[in-house]
Amino acid sequence: MFDDDDDGVDPQIEDVNRYYFEDGEEKPVCFSILPFQFGEDDSEAVFLRKDVFLCGFVDKNLPVYKEVVAWKIRLDSEHPNIYVLSIEHKWIKLLKPRKCYGDIVRSTLITVQMLHFFGRGEQRSSNHLWDHLDEVFGKYNPKPVEDDLMKHHTLIKLFVEKDQTLMKSKILQRLIENGFKRTKKALGMEAQSIVSDGWRARKNDDNNYGNKDDSGDDCDGDGSSDDGDGSSDDDVTDQICALCDDGGHLLSCDGPCKRSFHPTKKDGRESKCESLHYTSAEVKRIGTYLCANCKNKQHQCFRCGELEPSHGPNAKVY
Repeated sequence: MFDDDDDGVDPQIEDVNRYYFEDGEEKPVCFSILPFQFGEDDSEAVFLRKDVFLCGFVDKNLPVYKEVVAWKIRLDSEHPNIYVLSIEHKWIKLLKPRKCYGDIVRSTLITVQMLHFFGRGEQRSSNHLWDHLDEVFGKYNPKPVEDDLMKHHTLIKLFVEKDQTLMKSKILQRLIENGFKRTKKALGMEAQSIVSDGWRARKNDDNNYGNKDDSGDDCDGDGSSDDGDGSSDDDVTDQICALCDDGGHLLSCDGPCKRSFHPTKKDGRESKCESLHYTSAEVKRIGTYLCANCKNKQHQCFRCGELEPSHGPNAKVY
């Protein structure tokens, strides 16, 4: 795992297990907020540091805490591999996420698995894709849905433009053309809604993520394994903005959709996000809020794209 170190230089880390990521304030973040590196040549690349740190364990129980500046995907193996780039320009392979980090990294892992599925070059149906994702992510609740992929449409489009195999996938092309149009329509309706009160700041106050000497894989540090009940905070919200797919300071709906958004122009400046156009003063006065969809009890089906009732005896969307 480690190279011999005779010069006082930190040993090279090849891979990290039970990983999670946090920002400079020790709040959990998804590694997908980092710049994505397509290709192998990063010797001349200059990445903007975002104060994102990789935490986890190597060699069974040795803790790791490394600042990272980019990430990439390798699809040429039996299983997809994800790497992050340290500030020393060393690529580190991610193995298995920490159990309590699963909700944060969920949609990213599902998207990577989808890209690997189509990267095989086999012209399978969309039903085969969802069967495959259900099998791989069988422990997740709820199961993978199209919304998980739509959160990373920019990454998917990048791969389709640069990867010859994915470029030839007719199913993936249809997914992009049809699915992205439906999602854009739904998000556009939400962004244009007049919001009177009620988006609350995502606190991310689970201090257990910062317990770096915890050898267990759960949030409470009791050493339980992934075979536990998998319970976590019931208030699971998106860790990226639904409008721009970037992270940062977010506001989340208290209704069942749990989507998050950049509340002010300043919060979404780096990703050029449209944001919700709040002022900082307005954000401070905000309380509990139901978005337009949750308030009207009508949500979009991410299979067909139609807005349907989502509450009561006539509910068609769940």
